[in-house]
Amino acid sequence: MAVRQDLYEREVARFREDIKKDAAAAVRQYGISLLHSLSPDERAQALRSLGAELVLAEDFCNLGIAAAKDGNFADAANLFKTAVEKSGSMTDAIYNMAFCFEKAGMFPQATAAWNTYADTLPAGQDKLDVKKHASELGK
Repeated sequence: MAVRQDLYEREVARFREDIKKDAAAAVRQYGISLLHSLSPDERAQALRSLGAELVLAEDFCNLGIAAAKDGNFADAANLFKTAVEKSGSMTDAIYNMAFCFEKAGMFPQATAAWNTYADTLPAGQDKLDVKKHASELGK
């Protein structure tokens, strides 16, 4: 069984590398089913590069994660913003949007996003801390 698992893991690793170079060629080589073996952010990137229309808030959130991993915080923030607009209630995406706007130095957007995030929190110290953090941005 271990040999079989090692073969699978090697093929998924090759697919992961190939899909970054040429997604269409990788899908022709391995088939579309291996897309489900990728992490959610890798899957969303692959679908986007294949020209698939992304409509789910989760896909935009996953693209935001990938952009943030690459250090593209402005792009990531805008992808998280799209996820929030599509879902209306993704607390994790609101938090990540605020964080990425802040990391990108986009303080007015970060302040607004942190305040939006604070509004999702129950009354208490966390809410007060987030509101305080938002009020101190860019000063």
